[in-house]
Amino acid sequence: MPGPRWGRETDIGAIVLAGGLGTRLRSVVRDLPKAMASVGGRPFLAYVLEHLRSQYLRQVVLAIGYRGEAIREYFRAGEDFGLQIAYSDEGNRKLGTGGALARALQTYGGRRPRYVVVSNGDTYLSFDLEELMEANQARSARILLAAASVPDVARYGGLELGPNREVLSFQEKGRHGPGIVNAGTYLTTPQALELLMPMRERFSFEHEVLRPLAGNGLYAQVVDGSFVDIGVPDDYRTARRILAAGPQGDV
Repeated sequence: MPGPRWGRETDIGAIVLAGGLGTRLRSVVRDLPKAMASVGGRPFLAYVLEHLRSQYLRQVVLAIGYRGEAIREYFRAGEDFGLQIAYSDEGNRKLGTGGALARALQTYGGRRPRYVVVSNGDTYLSFDLEELMEANQARSARILLAAASVPDVARYGGLELGPNREVLSFQEKGRHGPGIVNAGTYLTTPQALELLMPMRERFSFEHEVLRPLAGNGLYAQVVDGSFVDIGVPDDYRTARRILAAGPQGDV
């Protein structure tokens, strides 16, 4: 890749939510955060961070919680990954995805980037940042959601999209069949997040920010790259098969 066309590398930062306990993965992660589940002898989170690096995202805030010291000890300041990693630690407070994201935004202080990519540390998505930026600007999205096409939406709940890819509604989990799902990566601005997030410490980003935004400035871009969510043991085994063989898009 010759370099980012959207501006300087400092124009876009990344926040990775990596505080999950991995309750359903206890048999494979034991006393580690879910994002530290081993895939090919390396933490799953390493693949997520390397893909961010491949997209010229250098400034990364890791939002950690349960056993966060394991993540700090492995990734340190990011020097071995070509990144500048800062940490936002919720400790044992269990702030929810929204509370963890709000706290992570404060880590930037007065030097916030123009845009921010938010990703889940237990989800790998091979996205093209140029594509997301172009879609975000073309649609004047308040939040652009990266989506994936899957053969069965039952575990995730599908997305109902309008003709211009505006997210109209989130469908409940349990309905079987192919469709489009939220792939756990978002492009937005720090200012938009601050306006949309409730003024309290604990809340869910998915339920209290994204769902109310449906039909009101939330857009989706369907990504063709690999999508792997390690939330349950079956998908963890899929991650080991796909990522250990070498994820696409990394440098």
